[in-house]
Amino acid sequence: MKNVILFAISLLLISCGIEDTVKEITLRVNHYKQTAIGVDKTLVLMVQEDEKIGSSTWH
Repeated sequence: MKNVILFAISLLLISCGIEDTVKEITLRVNHYKQTAIGVDKTLVLMVQEDEKIGSSTWH
């Protein structure tokens, strides 16, 4: 039982480490909703990322 608790605590400590690589991005969100088809039809917001902002490319 002690081994299981020790394993769970060590797993928790390893998984909660601070990541060294942080990437900051800028998003522009279009307020008009578009219809997308996945499992079912749904409404989604279109976005532009970083250097695509101001272009006609939306994702």
